[in-house]
Amino acid sequence: MLMPVRLTTVLIKPFLISWLMEPLQGIDMNAPAIIRIDKLRNKRFEDLANNSPTIIWMSDKSGLTIFINKRWMEITGQPVNDALGYGWLEMVHPDDREEMGSTFLKAKEAEHVFFGKYRLKQADGDYRWVSDTGSPRIDNDGNYLGYIGGVIDIHDGKTAQEALFLSNERFEAAIEAIEGVMWISDAHGNFIDKQSDWENLTGQTFEEYRGLGWAKHVHPDDIDLFLATAYQAISSGESLNAEHRLKNKEGEYRNYSVRANAVKNNDGTIREWVGVHTDITEIRRNEARILHFATHDSLTNLPNRTLLEDHIRHLILQRDSAVHAILIMDMNRFKVINDTLGHSVGDQTLIEVGNLLSAQIGEGDSIARVGGDRQSGG
Repeated sequence: MLMPVRLTTVLIKPFLISWLMEPLQGIDMNAPAIIRIDKLRNKRFEDLANNSPTIIWMSDKSGLTIFINKRWMEITGQPVNDALGYGWLEMVHPDDREEMGSTFLKAKEAEHVFFGKYRLKQADGDYRWVSDTGSPRIDNDGNYLGYIGGVIDIHDGKTAQEALFLSNERFEAAIEAIEGVMWISDAHGNFIDKQSDWENLTGQTFEEYRGLGWAKHVHPDDIDLFLATAYQAISSGESLNAEHRLKNKEGEYRNYSVRANAVKNNDGTIREWVGVHTDITEIRRNEARILHFATHDSLTNLPNRTLLEDHIRHLILQRDSAVHAILIMDMNRFKVINDTLGHSVGDQTLIEVGNLLSAQIGEGDSIARVGGDRQSGG
């Protein structure tokens, strides 16, 4: 065949049994990957080949197929006679023919063992991946006679390999798409390998962040809670989902979301953790702004009615013996200021009054602006 394949033990070993020894007397079987056999197309060889579960073929020195066993027709549906010469090429996937032909010719010119892979059409019309291996056959005088080889179905392994490759490609693409810092730790959260992204983020060297050294860049106020959450995930094997502030290489603490999943062994034990730190500083700042605007007066920046009511509700729920008082104040004739000096002066007046009152309240006290009528007392 133009692209021979590995000879399996099914093909090689039977030549060594006694009932085939007579035609092989005087043949040198020592040279690796070369079969020195006279008259391989005798009846015994054909019987052996046709009873093999593997496709076996033989070519002449020009590369034309001069023998192929019956297994070929059982697998491909193509009659053996139609496969001789270059007829077998009709069963090779069109996209694979040129590459396999070129690979075979290079091996043939050097009289080396040939190995290739291609998709072979099956009797049901589907294509399956096969490996095709051939060894040069040499006569007793050292003359090159052609190839003898075999074809083995590797489709399931090939498919699995391609699936793994595709999975890796998708993984790489996903990592590229993540706006965060990826890291890998051992089962206990220790960094045992170099983490380039972590180094770029924190400025730590491997000696500084290895083991649990990375935790030194977590904000002191956040480290205890974060480690408790992390150890809970390690104990349960569940995903880690937490937040903490992390010091970057500029010395600034920023908010990070931390998500990690366990990679487990076949027995269910944790092998390692794969995680991502994502900077959510701006998200948290925006959330804080939104919450502040919802609970504070936009002009004076004092707590508004919503926050005051929430404060009063908490005081009532405490049910302690402390005495609490509410003082309501209004600014008389505020309309005069707006009408005579303008609303901008009126706004500035409210701001100044709010600042004066805020400076006078004691610890535990609160002040709020519960009205927003420019015409009245504000």
